[in-house]
Amino acid sequence: MSEVGDSLQRSRANLLAAIEDVTANPKPNYKIDGQEVSHSDHLRNLLDSLEQINRQIRENGDGDGQAFEFITEIVPIC
Repeated sequence: MSEVGDSLQRSRANLLAAIEDVTANPKPNYKIDGQEVSHSDHLRNLLDSLEQINRQIRENGDGDGQAFEFITEIVPIC
């Protein structure tokens, strides 16, 4: 695998680990002193980044012939 392919695979692994952590330890969205923290937006950004990395892996041909597809559903935590 090329250096770019290795880098993409490492990035993908890091994103998967971050997504696993966020989904295993969900936190509510909140506001403090006018500052808003949205954990659901953070998860959406991670999932979007993963989709982009997977697309780059497919397009660069560095996925060793593998295609990745993830079906995700974001469920609000009440």
